[in-house]
Order: sequence, then C-alpha cells, then structure tokens
Amino acid sequence: MIRVLSAKKMQSVAYVSRQKICDRLLSTAADRPTVFERAWMGFKHLIGKIPPTKRERVELQELRLALLSIHSRRYEEDNPNQSHENKLSKLWKENERLKNVGLRYEIQVELVPELLELFETYHLVDKQLESSPKQIDMLLFQDYEETCRAQHHSSSNNDYFLSTKRGALEILLRDFGRSDSIPPKALPWESSSSGGKHWYDQLDEFGYNGKNAKLDVYKAIRYHQAYNMARSFLIKQHLGYSVLALKSNLAQAGRGMFLDGTAPSGAILAFFPGQVWPREYLISPTHEVIEYLSWKNNPNFQLHFRGDDYCFDCRASPYTVLKESNPWAIAHIANHAPWCQANSRSIGINFFEKMRLNSSLRKYIPNEYAKPPTLMGGSILDRDAIEMHSFCLINRRREISYEEILFDYNLSFLPEEMPEWYLQAGYKSNGMHEVYS
Repeated sequence: MIRVLSAKKMQSVAYVSRQKICDRLLSTAADRPTVFERAWMGFKHLIGKIPPTKRERVELQELRLALLSIHSRRYEEDNPNQSHENKLSKLWKENERLKNVGLRYEIQVELVPELLELFETYHLVDKQLESSPKQIDMLLFQDYEETCRAQHHSSSNNDYFLSTKRGALEILLRDFGRSDSIPPKALPWESSSSGGKHWYDQLDEFGYNGKNAKLDVYKAIRYHQAYNMARSFLIKQHLGYSVLALKSNLAQAGRGMFLDGTAPSGAILAFFPGQVWPREYLISPTHEVIEYLSWKNNPNFQLHFRGDDYCFDCRASPYTVLKESNPWAIAHIANHAPWCQANSRSIGINFFEKMRLNSSLRKYIPNEYAKPPTLMGGSILDRDAIEMHSFCLINRRREISYEEILFDYNLSFLPEEMPEWYLQAGYKSNGMHEVYS
C-alpha cells in the first residue's frame, strides 16, 4: 500500500509542475499551494478532472506541428518523386491521438539519430582543425570566394545574409594578412563620424563593437570568430548547412543567428546553452531561486521554459562559441520573430544514457544542471534514463536557405505586462499549411 501511494505521489508532483511556472516564481510564499493542495491537484490531473491550461494547449499544437515537420522530411527523403500531401494528412490525424507527453517522446525518438550525426560531425571537424590549425586561413579564403560567387547568383531574399557574411570574412582575412586580396575598409567604430552614430550602426558584421576593447581581448574574440567560421564552413560541407552568429537584419536587434546553406523540414538548427533548472526546484522555489530567475533579472529574455517546465538559463552563455564546445550552441542569440515570420520553433530534447556518448562526443552537450534532478521531479516515470535535459530549435518550414533564424519567444505567458516590441508569432489553426510555407 505504501509503495502504491508513493508512486501516485511521484506522478502528482510531475503533473503539478504543468501549472504556470512563471506565476509560481513571482508569487509570494503565502500564495503558493501547500504540499497537500499540490498533491490533490496532481491527482485530479491524473483522473482527467482538470482541463489542459492555455500553455499546455499551445504546446500540444506546437508538438504536433514539429512532429509533422519531421515526418514530412522523412517521407520526402524516402519518396522524393511522390506527392505527400495525402500522407501528411494521415500522419496529422495519427498525431491527434497523442497528447503532450506522447508527442514529446515521439519527437525524441525521431531526432536521436540526427543528434548523433551532428555530434559526430562536430568531432570530425574539430579533429581536422586540430591536426592543421594553419588551414583556418585557407578555409576562410575558400569560404570567402564561394560567398562572393553566391552573391552573383543569389535572390534578393539572400542578399543581406551573403553581404553580411562576406563583410565578416573580410574582417577576419585582413587580420590574417590577406589585405592584398581584400579591399580596404574601416571598421564602423574607426571612422571619423562614429561618434555621432547610433549604437547599432557602430556594430561590425559580427554584431560586435570593439571600440573600447583591450588589444588582447580583441585578438581573442577575432580568433574565436575565425575558428567558428572555419568550423561552420566544414560542417556545411558535411551536412549541407550550418549556422552563424552575425549582425541581425532586424532594426536595433544587435546580433542574430543565421542559416548558412539549406536546411530540410524539421532539421535541428541550434541548441540553447547554459544551466538547466529541473522543474522540482521551481514548484516550490526558495526566495533565492525566485529572485535569481525573476524576469526583472532577465532583460534580454534568455530564460527559456520547455513545455515540461524545465528552465534553461542562457544569460551567462557567451555570444562567441569557444573551442571544444558545441558550435551550434547559439540558439540564445536568435531573435524573436515578427508576426508570421517565424521559421523555427523551440523543442525539448534529451540526451539518454542509452545513447552511450563517449567523452569525445559528450563535450558537445551544451548544458549542465544548476541543481541535480531528483526522483521527486518525476524522473522515476521517464521511459529511459536521461543524462541531460536539453532544448533546441528546429526548422518549422518545408525548407529554408541563407536567412536569419527567428522564433516565437512565446512571452504571452508572462505574469506581467509584455514588452512593447513583442508580437506573438502566429500559426495556422489547422497546422497543415505551415509545412509548405
């Protein structure tokens, strides 16, 4: 009897955490439910007496669309010459029978092989660069020549990305002594009129202002930018696409994340780096946790919540990826999408123990726990043992190429007034047409 009650209590805690976690973080201790109240709410969840919250309904739609995007890619790869609208309609109906937990697991199963392929590609690229560090100069110049050729044949939709990438490569190549091949150009903060410029206009093509930077800091940043550009170029050769952090095309946005190449529907685009807060620490947070994770300490909106209430704190994550780390851990740089312009969506993904990642691949997991998960957080109910909870962006369209990656920050669930710049990125109510947009 005691064993049965303990299992129910575990399930209660797991379901209670589906409540509006933001409200909990900002509420006072007196407003938060007691242990008994939380257990009773969880029990009513189990027997279906509490309807899903607005947040759960939105996540349900997002999960169905994400799984449909992934299935769309798989079907196109297997049947490249066949129309697949009827097949997708059938898949959509099959997905409708699954709820949030089932959909999360199905997406996880679909993405695990892709995760392993990405990590193995990162490792191969890093080994190649480590064996001959001097080839970075050569790779940058090769990438520069290809970018120049692409500019001559590109559509107007790709102009901003290609011109910005070309400018970024020119900055690095000048530092590598390629001034004979690269036209001279002053950096934005070096011109005589820079003093009267707006802060955004003083950023270079990387979205960086080095006006007041110390020489050693400036050189270190340029080195890592060059290394990341070379890594991205090699990854693109393996996978057909990669991602870069450059100056955003959105007014006053600073940096942004861009796709270099063509990514298929449902493909992983980037990872959210930083600390992971398991949900059990947020159900009844201490005063210190409430203060640390409060929205007033999140001016750049780099606290992200998965649908199962795991919190990802990207605030201390660097904008320039360092060596020996995940080169795509730049999702925190991606900007919020204006209305109906989102081309990616955030999806929770886990690294299972059964994936058996060795040390050469495990270093690409871009997260660490702020505090270790406990059995009371519901981990005892997981189908497979999880080594690390993670969060990523995937392509939400049929295919995207050479453009800035944007996603919905989904701030409509904030327990306070939304910022003025925020416009929630909408999606079609039936979800079917979005895959083809």
